[in-house]
Amino acid sequence: MILILIYIIKELIMLLTFKIQLRLNDEQQSIIDAISNDGRLLYNYFLGKLKEQYEKDKTFISYYIQQKELKDYKSDYLTFDIKKDILRTLHNNYSSFFKLVKQNKDLNPKPPKFRGKDYFFTLSFTQDFIIKENILRLSYSNYRKLDVKLDFIKPIKNLICLRNKTKESEIKQLKIYKKNNHHFASITYEKQENILKNIDKTKLLSIDLGKKNLLSIYDVENNKGIVYSSKYLSKNQKFLDKRLDELKSLKNSKKKYSRKFKQINKKLKKIYNKKKTQTNLTLQKVSKDLSNQNKTILIGELTNLKKNIKSNYKYLNRQMQNNWNLQTFIHLLEYKNKLKGNQVIKINEAWTSKTCCKCGNINHDLDLNDRQYICDCGNDINRDINGAINIYKHFMGDYNPPFETLVVSERFDWCHINQMNRNYKFY
Repeated sequence: MILILIYIIKELIMLLTFKIQLRLNDEQQSIIDAISNDGRLLYNYFLGKLKEQYEKDKTFISYYIQQKELKDYKSDYLTFDIKKDILRTLHNNYSSFFKLVKQNKDLNPKPPKFRGKDYFFTLSFTQDFIIKENILRLSYSNYRKLDVKLDFIKPIKNLICLRNKTKESEIKQLKIYKKNNHHFASITYEKQENILKNIDKTKLLSIDLGKKNLLSIYDVENNKGIVYSSKYLSKNQKFLDKRLDELKSLKNSKKKYSRKFKQINKKLKKIYNKKKTQTNLTLQKVSKDLSNQNKTILIGELTNLKKNIKSNYKYLNRQMQNNWNLQTFIHLLEYKNKLKGNQVIKINEAWTSKTCCKCGNINHDLDLNDRQYICDCGNDINRDINGAINIYKHFMGDYNPPFETLVVSERFDWCHINQMNRNYKFY
């Protein structure tokens, strides 16, 4: 009998986002800020009308009714396309507010608020922009144009960008926002990918998400285990957390909005941003490393991990909930593997860490400090690798790895923060 493997290929359109910092001169910056300020005023104007109508007869004005009023709203910088997006943002905020009220009134959700004069309103463009080579051209009111040079455009290089965002236009949306007094552009583009539905069961990576280590891998093809050690990353994050706690305590002792209060708040934001950047870089790097292996990935469901997230160690709880951001890691892993035509399959990981991968015995007395799984059957293996093998066994149904040749190693080089800068390629 001849066995024929049929590969089912399905075309999928993915929406990806490319972020870049804009190097603006004084004139360009003043124009962008003026457009944003006009957007803020429009948002406040229609928010005021919504509040006024609700206080009058407890009714809510629909988006379509207010959209008709946009033509009569005069602005020095806003095009009709930007006006519609700002109004849509306002009504989306109100929809989220009403949804929270219905779901849980105990949360005491607050309705949308007026934007203050220092607020930078994120600008969203779907039609009034075009990108040619490395020039971003924005259109604003009275047919005026603003050209901004982009320093780095590799992910979107050679992509089609049309003013009318039809199916032929691969670049779909542009958003400009401000963070730490720097302007950034977020460009959304689409990419067609072919997903290979057939799974080669000899080319699998089984991943166990851990508490002390970020993840542990069982490579079926090479019969080896790899632990992505978080020793250096955790040490660095604990140092930043300690500094954040000190500054928070100092901030609470100062008068609100005083000079010292603002200085401490500025330092807090700087450390928060540094911590967030370091975490994002490490998650980007490890997800890239895994996707480059071009194998199907089995990973434990995050819901089960969250149920057992509490431990007797406060620093571990903080690390799992705030620092590692495992939900973001899984999203990164999924989309990067889709780009390469690989699959990410989520497996129920219940009892995988406490179950012997050799004989199936469950050790209920296993503590978090026990990093080796030692069983009466003679199995002596890294605890996290044991969990990764069990996840693979859940997928296969029944499997016993060749323990005689199983090699377990640790990786430390993946989390060297200083080696990754803004030019690091994550794709």
